[in-house]
Amino acid sequence: MFSLVRERMSSVGVDSPEAYLSFIKSLKGSSELKNLISCVTVGETYFLRNKDHWRAFNKFVLPRIIDSKNGKNRSVKIWSAGCSTGEEAYTIAVSLLESLPFPQNWDIKIMATDINEASLAKARAGVYTRNAFRGVEEQWVKKWFTEKKGAYRIRKEVRKIVDFSSLNLVSQNRFPSAYTDPDIIFCRNVLMYFRKEVYMRVIKQFAECLKPGEFLFLGHAEGAMARQDNFKSINCCDTFIFQKRNDFGSRILDFGLNWKNENDQQSTVAKTPQPETLPDRERKSTFHRPKSKIQNPKSYTVALNYYFQENSDAALKAFPENDNKNVGLKNLILKTMIHLDSSDWVNAEKSLQELRNESDILPEVYVLEAMLKEVKGDHDGAVKANQAAIFLDKDFFAPRFRLARIYQNQGHVKKAQKHFEHALKSLGRDSEDRMKLFCGGASRELLEEICGKSIADFAFRNAG
Repeated sequence: MFSLVRERMSSVGVDSPEAYLSFIKSLKGSSELKNLISCVTVGETYFLRNKDHWRAFNKFVLPRIIDSKNGKNRSVKIWSAGCSTGEEAYTIAVSLLESLPFPQNWDIKIMATDINEASLAKARAGVYTRNAFRGVEEQWVKKWFTEKKGAYRIRKEVRKIVDFSSLNLVSQNRFPSAYTDPDIIFCRNVLMYFRKEVYMRVIKQFAECLKPGEFLFLGHAEGAMARQDNFKSINCCDTFIFQKRNDFGSRILDFGLNWKNENDQQSTVAKTPQPETLPDRERKSTFHRPKSKIQNPKSYTVALNYYFQENSDAALKAFPENDNKNVGLKNLILKTMIHLDSSDWVNAEKSLQELRNESDILPEVYVLEAMLKEVKGDHDGAVKANQAAIFLDKDFFAPRFRLARIYQNQGHVKKAQKHFEHALKSLGRDSEDRMKLFCGGASRELLEEICGKSIADFAFRNAG
């Protein structure tokens, strides 16, 4: 990103970051600030991105929003914050038109905001290339777009219910009144680029905008950022969504949203060994950890970067084709993570089995198995797999943190508090790369904040 900033510095004739900062703060530099924003905030997005989110939105959240209106207040208000070029906002609009009973009789308001004026201009035009529909069924495209010479324009009835406007989330101490009381807020893959104090403030402001019981959608890498005193995380449709709490520390009506995927099948992954049943000779052997080999370090790095950008297709393509021999442990770990995040359970299990065949004493094997079991609703299996990972590597932060979150969501306060405390202690001992991979790109600083805040919350509840 700094190379882009240097290009902008050169374009206005300054040679130091300090001089450039002074220039863009001046009246003369106001247009250059817009150029800089457009340059560094170009977002990669597409229609129906993260299909698990859209299943949760269409099958569970939206029906409950409709039911809550009780046929009296036929209005729905949704905010797409950080809308980029409009794909997310238009997907919301289409979902409403397909789901609302007699949508023409509803007052539909979709507010879509972004800081990048060039992105907003493209969003308002509503014209896209074929690349914006990767993974989308052809029937959906034909129904809602008109095609002309390879360009696809969203239909007028969709465009007219989306209002695009410029808003800088960072510069707002309080969001304008137009953004208060939405039924749902989408803010995906935006907060991950903010400093800790900024994203914590924005999350708090989202909570202030929403009424109790209403919903927030965050990107995969941002789920850990939702403050537990403001939001409750809900495991829904193989993903996590966030519901605003009624009050600090209180239990909320969650509509029974501990759902499994309708197409769930029993995991074919081999059964996890429980720590207490391992023979002594196996206990000793677990400490001789195999070296992590990588066939092609460059391809791994490229794939990892794409993974953190949530571009799963590009991440998988970064690995060499037909590279099945000696593929490397780190490659297999990353491939399994990519398949898990893409809800591709079949290939996730295949990659996990390949990894197990390479080495069945890697703690990462059991964390991945725990993740697979958790999304399938097997929370007891996830607990056992995480326990196995901790047995194999007591300094591994992710399984301790995931155990704490499982117990927290189940309402087991004492167990959750204990595991958050253990997670906090292991935080300084685990490697940065492993924590980032298994915790959605979250920084050590953020994870320390989450653990500390959770422990403080439990202490507050116990004192009460």
